Amino acid sequence: TLRARSNSLTSLVSGCGTLGRGLDVPRPQRVQQECQDKLPRTAESMDQILQDMEAACRQVELAQGSTVKLVNPELNLLVSLELARELMQGLLRELDPGRKRLEAVFGGDCSRIARVRAIIDGVTLSSLHKG
Repeated sequence: TLRARSNSLTSLVSGCGTLGRGLDVPRPQRVQQECQDKLPRTAESMDQILQDMEAACRQVELAQGSTVKLVNPELNLLVSLELARELMQGLLRELDPGRKRLEAVFGGDCSRIARVRAIIDGVTLSSLHKG
């Protein structure tokens, strides 16, 4: 089921270069911009990313202690975090008087941004992915 969830994320941004391949080489700015343009900047997209992120986080917790089993869950988590970052940066860069779309996605009770922060603060990555 985790693989199916990862596929739902990648379907949001198909064709975005090396997204989620675990390469240490930064993507060119042009490719990052293409990803931001393809990712729907909606509350529903962020909710899907959060669901996938939380599932990947649970898998990372279950795989602790096994270097081999930890690689894929960590990559799935990092892809989810990257997509969340791209969505947030896209919302911040878009011309939106009063930032109404930003408020629609992250405003109100701020639960979405709080969930992202809780995942970042709560996960322990292997030395392969720390940094």
